[in-house]
Amino acid sequence: MNLSETEREELMSMQRSRTMAVGQVRRARLILLPDEGDSRAAIMAELRCDSRFITTWQMRFTSERLAGLYGRHPARAPRPDLAGCGNPQSVAPPNSGEAARNLPMRRRGLWHSIVELLVMHEAEYLEHCRRYALERPLRT
Repeated sequence: MNLSETEREELMSMQRSRTMAVGQVRRARLILLPDEGDSRAAIMAELRCDSRFITTWQMRFTSERLAGLYGRHPARAPRPDLAGCGNPQSVAPPNSGEAARNLPMRRRGLWHSIVELLVMHEAEYLEHCRRYALERPLRT
């Protein structure tokens, strides 16, 4: 894989980590094993994975190096900053940029509806908390 010394040290550190996510440790190990001379079959047996998993993460590492080893899942949209609470347009849909422009209009509309609902809910919750705090006397 032509690892630099810095990359090798970082991958070894990731592999030894007890606090890092299991998936990241596994991907670090996946990059280190071929560099140590292990065959694809040996890697598949050791990591209990298939060939597609190996190909996917090796290609990502080849193109993006260490940054490519972090997972890319659409887990949760970034929280809008509170200054733009009233404007759902201030939150970009997932995969913003060229890919977002190619989303079907229905999906973009759904995304903005969800954002509007979240913004409205958060604003109402903050108002509820403010009222609750004003009604309760301070304890000393």
